Order: sequence, then C-alpha cells, then structure tokens
Amino acid sequence: MGRRWGGCSLVDPVLVAKAAATLLTNEKARKGVGWAIAAILSPIIVVIALLCALGSGAVSHNISAAQLCFQDGPLPADTPAEYRVCIEQTRASFAELDTVIADIQSNMEDGNSLDPIRVKAVFFSLYFGGEAPSLAQFAHCFASSETRTETVTEQDEEGSDIEVERVYNVFVPIADMATVYSRIAASLGAAATEEQKTNADNVYSLIKYAVLICNEVGKLIGLPANRRVGGDTIAGTFLIAGSVDGEFCSLSAEDAAHYAVRYAEPMPFYGSPDEPT
Repeated sequence: MGRRWGGCSLVDPVLVAKAAATLLTNEKARKGVGWAIAAILSPIIVVIALLCALGSGAVSHNISAAQLCFQDGPLPADTPAEYRVCIEQTRASFAELDTVIADIQSNMEDGNSLDPIRVKAVFFSLYFGGEAPSLAQFAHCFASSETRTETVTEQDEEGSDIEVERVYNVFVPIADMATVYSRIAASLGAAATEEQKTNADNVYSLIKYAVLICNEVGKLIGLPANRRVGGDTIAGTFLIAGSVDGEFCSLSAEDAAHYAVRYAEPMPFYGSPDEPT
C-alpha cells in the first residue's frame, strides 16, 4: 500500500514496477489504468515506477539509473553488478558535490545559491559510467567570482573607530547554461554534445519536478513508439507525475501544461520501437 508524505501519495516502486510490466502491456488494462487515474486518483497520482531510458552521447543512460543516483537507500537486488558500481560511484560523487556546493554557497551573497540538482544532472549526463573529473573544479564551473568592496568600522591604534574599505571576493551563480558548458569544456576538456545537454535538461526536469512512468521492457516486447525523451524512444503508454524532494505527488497546473506542450506530438508510425518504416 502507498504511504503519504507532505501531501503526496507514495508507493513501493519495486512492487508497483512489477505490476506496471503487466498492466502496461495489455490494451484493456492500459485503458483501465488511464480511466482510474483520471477519475479516481486525481489530483493525487500514484506513480508506478521510473523506468524509461534516456540516450546521452554514445551511452544509453536510463532514467531509472538517474533516479537511483539521486536517491538514497539500497539498490534493487537484481541490479547488474557493473550497473550497480556505476550508480554507487555516482552517488559518492553526488555526496562530494554536495560538500563542494555548500562551500561555494558559503561565499555567496544577496540570497544567491547554486541549484544542486542542476549541477548533478549535468554531471550525470557527462560522466555517468565514466571517469569523474575533479569535483571541485566541476562545481566551480557553475559559479563566477566577483571582487567587491564594503566599508567597515575598525579601531585604530588609539582605540578610535575609523571607517576603512575592505576588498573581498564572492561567488555568483551562472544562470546561462551555455556559459557553464563553455567553462566545463575549457576547465575540464569535456565538450558536451547537444544530446548530452538535452539529456541533462530532461534529467533535471524529471528529478526536480516530475517522474516519467512507462514500461521498461516496452521496446523489447514490441510496443509501438510513442514519444522521444532525450536521445531515446518511449515505447507504449506512459504517464508523467509530480515529484517533490524525491517523493511522488501530483503535477502542478503549470507543470502539467508544460509537459502537455512538450510531449503534445506523437511519433509517426514505426515498424519497430526504434526504426521508422
């Protein structure tokens, strides 16, 4: 059964993932699930699982891997050993990035801060399954340094208050992602491809705002191509639900409108899940 936290309806992703494979491969069941969600579960959406693949560069990343990297807790028992190592290494890198980001933010002013999910989404897209760079160097690509001055009051040798000008440096977050990617290329020699950038954007959006629900074996069992996400194809029926701090909940009206537009157009008829006829 699901549990509730902060207004969100939660379920055991391992149990419902097994149900998803059955429900989403049966036409009648798919229609039943759709009507049940629309008529009964709205506005709280019970999420089945995060099981769709994302392509990035030469490596096919899996959204479920991204979700597992961003979450704590044990990995599914059937996770392949090599895959497990990659996820655990990424989790360790994320923990170190948290420390670096906190240090950078301690030297920010005016309420500025870095977006840890954005930093990690880019890291995941560029380095999942590969050799990680200097994490401090990587994180600093998301912030620039500025020299500022301020007038402070100090005491002179006679104990009298005097005003002096102090020069200090602060970090300022970089909002323009093109600048961030340019800094990563210049500092670390990693020139992100457009596909990797798109993958990072999709991972960021899904981790921060939503989760995409589909059949992880949809392509293997020949379900029809539905939509493109990043560099990969979603085969069969899928749903998008909200996520707050890693917990499943309903989409906001704004996010629902965003995804309705983003995934409005279906793919043309395909003879296979990946190749057009």
